[in-house]
Amino acid sequence: MFGVYLNRKDSYTMKPKGWVSDMVILAAGKIMMEEEKATNGAVTRHMLGPQFVNKLICDLNQSNEDSYKPWCIEDVSLFILPSKLGYDINQCKLVNSMHDNFSTSKKNLDDAMKHRFKELLVLMNPGLTKESASITLLHVDVPRQQNIHDCGIHVLKYMEIWDGSIKWQDKTMPDYQHKEILKIRQSLYVDGFDILKTRLEKRF
Repeated sequence: MFGVYLNRKDSYTMKPKGWVSDMVILAAGKIMMEEEKATNGAVTRHMLGPQFVNKLICDLNQSNEDSYKPWCIEDVSLFILPSKLGYDINQCKLVNSMHDNFSTSKKNLDDAMKHRFKELLVLMNPGLTKESASITLLHVDVPRQQNIHDCGIHVLKYMEIWDGSIKWQDKTMPDYQHKEILKIRQSLYVDGFDILKTRLEKRF
């Protein structure tokens, strides 16, 4: 689906109380980009897959000499299709929900993410340089989830609705109740299935 292959185990993670897999989140992000392109004629939010953070963490865990070695096209091809390199980008958003899973300190991870994201922007837009690539790293306050298994659903909903403005008291995301999360989980699954079904019908 949109270049993302989901196996049976991935689909099971969408069940109630399931831990939503990274690949499901990546597939949902690609669906959002496809819908935005169909509606607006262009994609303004490019959503990177979990491979970006995996690569970043892997580099951080290397020796000091290798941890900040500049990325090349071969490095970023793990999470950016070669056809996407060399086009203009006005705005990119990256939701990092993975930092608590790693031993790397939060400050080091944030600094490395900003550094690597600049390199990525330069590779994707040859007209930029590291000096001219402007990046602002925002730490936003979102409601704390009520359990340990709905983090993926929160990330998916955040990717969908976030525009940087505060609309729900002092938060950039509403404080969903358990019943609302269940409905969101179900609707995401149904919407994804309907999109896949429509594509298959058009193909055949």
